[in-house]
Amino acid sequence: MWDYKQVIVVRKDIEMSPAKLAVQVAHASIGGFIECVEPGDRGIIMHEWYKDSYQKKVVLQVRDINALEEFIQLAHNLGYRLFQVRDAGKTELAPDTLTCVGFAPMNNESIDILTGNLKIYR
Repeated sequence: MWDYKQVIVVRKDIEMSPAKLAVQVAHASIGGFIECVEPGDRGIIMHEWYKDSYQKKVVLQVRDINALEEFIQLAHNLGYRLFQVRDAGKTELAPDTLTCVGFAPMNNESIDILTGNLKIYR
């Protein structure tokens, strides 16, 4: 059995409507899966993640752009792959605003090494 989850990390300092936040998190979820999982592994991971972990997702927060950029750098330094969501600027945010990042689904222990100190987004 796999105990996997997908983690999305969102900036807390951006004023977004609930709908906008939901869309940004959705972009991070899909982008994290497509960009961070090797094409040959996608079917296996999607099947096992769905079957055993019910596509578990966790949305965490960082305080601002500086904290998110530091987090991204740390993730890269530790060898994690992630997907950065930058808004197109068509509705609520300025173009190219970095809103959040998404990871591929991975086992809890692996992702908790990086994200274990972050708080749930509220």
